[in-house]
Amino acid sequence: MSGIKMRIIFVALLLIPLIGILTNRNTAINSLEAQVIGGEELSEMERQIVDEINRARISPNEFLAVLEEIRPHFNGKMIELPGEYKYMTREGVAALDEAVKYIKASRPTIPMTVARGLHKSAKDHVADQQNNPSISFNSSDGTTPDQRMAKYGTYKEPLGENIGYGALTARGVVALFILSDGFPKRDLRVNLFNPKYRKMGVACGKHKVYANYCVVDFAGNYTEKMAQ
Repeated sequence: MSGIKMRIIFVALLLIPLIGILTNRNTAINSLEAQVIGGEELSEMERQIVDEINRARISPNEFLAVLEEIRPHFNGKMIELPGEYKYMTREGVAALDEAVKYIKASRPTIPMTVARGLHKSAKDHVADQQNNPSISFNSSDGTTPDQRMAKYGTYKEPLGENIGYGALTARGVVALFILSDGFPKRDLRVNLFNPKYRKMGVACGKHKVYANYCVVDFAGNYTEKMAQ
């Protein structure tokens, strides 16, 4: 990708059909430049993901309670969360233990603001992949994440992308990123808490195989293209 160093990560979940009524466990939202960006309104799910990510960055210890809520729902390597999702982890509770240790040692970092161009680049990938049964950060035509981000503006490195499949709530998406199950270097979590990232864009949609699908694009900085 033209020598650009990127941390592009995706989550693949083995989903099991849910039974029962789905509930939203998200807390009240105090939005941080999330609702309207450049005249484009984010969906409720997208707005909540922005807020949950920034909440985790500003006050990581607040997420300890969220992580501990997951613990009793492990059945071996299977997580079965009421009203959320069920999936088979690779590491089981070991990933949770490591995440708790990480969060306890974490210091607050600055929140990110939403860049319209990064929202649009993430949205493009959601639209491209929603009927694609494979898991990929490249578009079906071969377009790479950095190329998608450059379509709508000028970015400053570092760049990164997290993709979450299957989670039904914003808090579920962010919890998966913090667990970073199956990634020895915990890349999803590194992206989430990287203080060098100042801009992000979020887009979610329905997926043919995994039900829900969310893309989060990160950049050190981002300048929107001037309207023609």
